[in-house]
Amino acid sequence: MALLLTVDVGNTSTHAGVFEGDQLRTSFRFATEARVSADTLGLLMRGLLDLNGIDASEVRAVSLATVVPPLTRRYAEMCERYFGVDLHVLRAQECGIPIDYEPPSSVGADRIANAVAAKARVGAPVIIVDFGTATTLDTLDPRGHYIGGAITLGPESTLAGLYSRTAQLPMVDLSAPSRGIGRSTQESIRSGVVHGMAGIVDGLVRRFREELGAQAPTLATGGLAPMLVPVCETVSEVVLDLTLQGIRMVWENAAGRAE
Repeated sequence: MALLLTVDVGNTSTHAGVFEGDQLRTSFRFATEARVSADTLGLLMRGLLDLNGIDASEVRAVSLATVVPPLTRRYAEMCERYFGVDLHVLRAQECGIPIDYEPPSSVGADRIANAVAAKARVGAPVIIVDFGTATTLDTLDPRGHYIGGAITLGPESTLAGLYSRTAQLPMVDLSAPSRGIGRSTQESIRSGVVHGMAGIVDGLVRRFREELGAQAPTLATGGLAPMLVPVCETVSEVVLDLTLQGIRMVWENAAGRAE
């Protein structure tokens, strides 16, 4: 069988998934290392595929969305050496939706993938929240055009900033607080980060809906979405594989045009 390997490279972590047609067979995450070699990537990827019951020889294509441009060349080398295929890199101009953003090429590849998958899932208008190193919000208007969004610090970045820029605040594990009013320094930090992020997201979603003139559904993705969405008031659904699905759809669109 022919399998597609999709890879979403973020600043902190990388999310990869294997598709058979439109079905996600498996997915896994690992830390993003900006200076990793192509050989290390190849050994890591083949090892993770094996652990997840996937025969690497069945991978017939690899599609990449990355916000770490220096890694593109190394992924291309990895694909050639370890999978015998050319790397497909997601680009805005082949996403199949109009992009009203200046310049279109400056939109992060993961944001484009999210927009494509969200439109296919619920139509337009739609708002997407991606909880990553940065928390991004993206919007498709009622015409189905990508019109932009907002970028703010992610929960882990906020937590790291508090620890590195203050003398007495401790580093705490990021987990959902049981209440809004923290009864200890650790609880107060967790509440500030988690409930604070939920407040930012809810405020932005409400503003976006007002500007759109529509009660657009809001999809959430990213590794921290399951923890944060329960304290948000405006998110309709969590779709953890949204970005990978979008990468697959853009690859299929590009492959279809190339035939």
